[in-house]
Amino acid sequence: MKRILFLIIILFNIRLDAFAVKYSFFPLSTEIQIWKILPLIQNIPKGSYITVGSERGFRAASQSDNIDSLILVDIVPEILRFNYINIELLKARNKEQYKHLRWNSTFSEWKKVSKYLTYQDFEWWYNNVRDLEKSRYPLPELLNKYGEWKYLSKFKKIKDNLFEFYKSINSHKAITNKRLNQFIENSSYAQLLKIAKKYKLNLQISAEEWEWWEKFGKNREMYCSNLWLDNPNQVVELGKLINYKTGNYLFDDKNYNRLHKLALNNKIKTFSINLRNNKDLDNLISFIKKSNLIISVLDVNNLSHKDYVGEERLNYLVRRLSNYGKNNSVVITMMNYKNFGCAEFQSYVGFTFDNVKEWNDFKLQTFFESIPTDWAELINGKLYSKGEMPAEFINYPE
Repeated sequence: MKRILFLIIILFNIRLDAFAVKYSFFPLSTEIQIWKILPLIQNIPKGSYITVGSERGFRAASQSDNIDSLILVDIVPEILRFNYINIELLKARNKEQYKHLRWNSTFSEWKKVSKYLTYQDFEWWYNNVRDLEKSRYPLPELLNKYGEWKYLSKFKKIKDNLFEFYKSINSHKAITNKRLNQFIENSSYAQLLKIAKKYKLNLQISAEEWEWWEKFGKNREMYCSNLWLDNPNQVVELGKLINYKTGNYLFDDKNYNRLHKLALNNKIKTFSINLRNNKDLDNLISFIKKSNLIISVLDVNNLSHKDYVGEERLNYLVRRLSNYGKNNSVVITMMNYKNFGCAEFQSYVGFTFDNVKEWNDFKLQTFFESIPTDWAELINGKLYSKGEMPAEFINYPE
């Protein structure tokens, strides 16, 4: 019955509008430092964590004992399916068993944990979570599983060898009208061998390495390769540089056990909700009222951006939903401020419910866009309470 209800939600509520068609979606969140919200949730009341998205919601809700339920809303089928499957897998008795089910187990092992998951779910999970070589953006899960970007050293070795080969060719004036990236992306292995033979150069790239390079290294569809081809100075092993473990239930038994308890008690729900649609918003509020939920955290991520719901719509959402929390409940917002090493970095800013009720003409996205780039990290973890309004920034010409 549970499975049937989930499918009904998917079939009848999803609206694949221009937003859903235009953008790519990652079931595994690009936010790999969600622990930055910790200062914002230290004094929240006991209640429900409501958020958009997938993995980011699980990580965020795992960080507080005051979260007694988790509501994940989205309009994207892949996001909803990840949520549904993950809820079932979180019924695993401990973190280690969960990680085995997430990465390595057979379907028969899944069935021992959940009677609702199907073999089609297992195949989908394999293709979209486990098979990292097919993923357009595997970095978050590579860090989760291996602690490193598994293919970075191979990428760097081939790219460096190609660069040296390119310099050698230029010294012979064999090519004069191609930039390095053009040369790397347009050349075939046969052409490179021919040039090496003609000018008696040593091409230190094997046929096997070139096959991998064709498939992954110079594939512009691969998120990281695309960035690294244009920014070789960003070929950095982020696992050795940033804190990606804090706030991640894959590395913390206490965080995992919080989610495990919620999953066992049927306190994690995922719904197809288009937050730009008033009927869908009414349905969400109806569920909140019927379930007697107190909103502890309303995590609106970066919905204020015009590509999502926009700041006018976000203010409307916040005004309506803030009626179902307490004064010290918190709205969490996020802004992307930096791209580096194939990762996005975010700042998280919070507003108590008694603060957002005073917003009036305040526009969140306008505020975010006014923050000078060099200052964006400074505001991270700032919580605005009643009577406090954000600073005003003036963008002077550079």
